[in-house]
Amino acid sequence: MSTGPTDGERPLVLVADDEDSIRLALQRFLERQGYRIAVACDGVEALALVRDVRPEALVCDIRMPGMTGIELVPLALAADPDLAIVMLTAVNEPAMAIDCLKRGAADYLIKPVDLDELLLSLQSALRRRQLEIERRELERWLAREVSLRTQELEAEGREGERLAVAALVALVDAVEAGSPDWDGFSREVGALAGTLARRLGRGEEAARELEIAGRLHRAEEVVRGIEGFGALVGEGPPPLARLRHVPDLGRLLRDDPLLQAARRYVTLRRAGHADPLGLLLLEGASPEIAAALGAGWAPAAPGGSATRRLPA
Repeated sequence: MSTGPTDGERPLVLVADDEDSIRLALQRFLERQGYRIAVACDGVEALALVRDVRPEALVCDIRMPGMTGIELVPLALAADPDLAIVMLTAVNEPAMAIDCLKRGAADYLIKPVDLDELLLSLQSALRRRQLEIERRELERWLAREVSLRTQELEAEGREGERLAVAALVALVDAVEAGSPDWDGFSREVGALAGTLARRLGRGEEAARELEIAGRLHRAEEVVRGIEGFGALVGEGPPPLARLRHVPDLGRLLRDDPLLQAARRYVTLRRAGHADPLGLLLLEGASPEIAAALGAGWAPAAPGGSATRRLPA
């Protein structure tokens, strides 16, 4: 049987079940694994304990009098969004399992519960909880670093603002790396936009501006999604607007067809579209841009930059 938490960790697990025998059995088993245990005999009592004693995890029966487990899940998560929840039921109903998971439960087990399976499920839910807390703390730390660094460099002119851009780029990269759907997205968009500018003869300076714009085209969206960023940076213009000596990112993001085409192309390619170039043409991309894209493009490698299949 898998071992439970080590001394000093001792997560608090709330067990909620209206059957005394099951509640007692689960309490004894989890206490033997090293967890601290609180118990509730119905959903109302469980919700009160979630609010009062702040357990790290909830092992909860679905069918309880007064308030069902399904009703309890969103209320418990409203009280503590980090709560790890494992649901138990004697009825094998797939629709009910899906409903529990949609409402925020981490797992769903059928009674009679295999205790080894319960322990593994609880450990997994607690690990995911800890990873989410650490991810959020990292985002807050990055936000603070960006804010502090930007303020420190406010008086240092053009070079300081280039460093602030680098800090924002690092923030976008770090946040995107935490999501399989977004990992490396802005890096690819910037690299492709710069390549298109070079292929179409815009010159190196314009290409570099587009690369910066591509790397930062999601920056406002990213920082808005980081909890507490607004309080850290205070009132005033958004982060990109503070970078006065950086290329006109607002204009590029709003109007430049190369950047728009690069973003759309990368989006379609990542979605597995069979002919992203053909769809871009149907959507109104110019033949000039399509020809530049048709010269070939390879996605960015992790931690690197995008590469061309054919010379620019």
